[in-house]
Amino acid sequence: MSLAFSLPAPLLRLRPRPCVSRHSLVCTASPVAAAGLVLPPSPIPSRFDSGAISGAAVQRYLSDEGARFVMWYAGRPLTWASSAKAPPGTSHGLVGLALSSDGITWDRVEGPLEAHSVLAPNDDWWTFDTVHLSLGSVSIDSNDMVRADAGVYFMYYGGGNAEKVTVGGAELAGARMAIGVAISKDGEHFTRIEGEHPSGAVLERGDEGAFDELFVAGPCVVRAKTGASNAGKYVMHYFSFDERRGRFAIGQAISKDGLRFERAKNEPVITGEGCAFAERGVSRCCVVERAAGRFVIFVECVDGEGVHRIAMAESSDCQTWGDLKVVLEPGEAEAWDCKGVSHPSVVQMDDDQMRLYYRGRGSEYDAEKGTGSGIGVAASNGADWTRLERILTEQQ
Repeated sequence: MSLAFSLPAPLLRLRPRPCVSRHSLVCTASPVAAAGLVLPPSPIPSRFDSGAISGAAVQRYLSDEGARFVMWYAGRPLTWASSAKAPPGTSHGLVGLALSSDGITWDRVEGPLEAHSVLAPNDDWWTFDTVHLSLGSVSIDSNDMVRADAGVYFMYYGGGNAEKVTVGGAELAGARMAIGVAISKDGEHFTRIEGEHPSGAVLERGDEGAFDELFVAGPCVVRAKTGASNAGKYVMHYFSFDERRGRFAIGQAISKDGLRFERAKNEPVITGEGCAFAERGVSRCCVVERAAGRFVIFVECVDGEGVHRIAMAESSDCQTWGDLKVVLEPGEAEAWDCKGVSHPSVVQMDDDQMRLYYRGRGSEYDAEKGTGSGIGVAASNGADWTRLERILTEQQ
């Protein structure tokens, strides 16, 4: 299969338009100072992000007009409250889009699909993603399988279907998640690419007895520029819950074209074992190739009390990772993110600095009321990526 088309102006050239257009922005009033918070749930009940906001994938693009930030993020609308659309308590379900000129102040885009999203659950009953979606990573690429003059947006995401599975003594639909990919010419209108698996996934859950037999989710895909065996290949890190060990763990899959993935090994590549801050394991992650032969991974860790933190590790080959070190703790008491930080997404800035976008959870979190979640941002102290400080922002 080969797809070829020309790209129109990419999203980095879009500007929000007046409120009557489909690129209208959601205005908030009476802003107050908040450490790190850049995107709270929408105050409009009909929007996909009105109930809760989940993980984001943020990219920074440069043009003659300057820098442009694009955020794809998952959310759950208030209209899904007490429904079978997604497992109870989850903060995802649909994927949407926001734009910014500085990465701090964001304008929500009214997408073309359900609840103003840009990617919604699949209508085809036989597919893996008919109930809900969660976001992994988004990047621009072009290869022999998908050709375009200026590259194509590849969105890797997780999805669940209506198959029920017993989790914690309860029967839930949507827990048997798999991983898929959708592509776009403009970053807003996406088309799914059917994977090799019968469900349409590019990566299905593992075989019986494997650490990832329950589900696979949270894909982060990078095209490695260097590395003894991975140079030029697409490297996917994903997570699952290892029922044998009773903890979350991160696995790895490799592809030559970004569409057909094979597991690198049958065991996880990162477990967090031996770390007090990861007693329950490691899950969502973000990988960047900081320099030639220097890969960095930011990992969501869960301690014995269920508190989520973000840690970092390094690698020379994107295969074997060093020790994890916590780089972002939950916010102080009563802060909007005091109950946990998760879903890391890294943006490399000028002079080897970086920003870490993350999902925060507060003490009043309730996906059916639209409280206690949001996207935040912290910045590195120069080139030291282990020292992060939340950026002071203004939000409602």
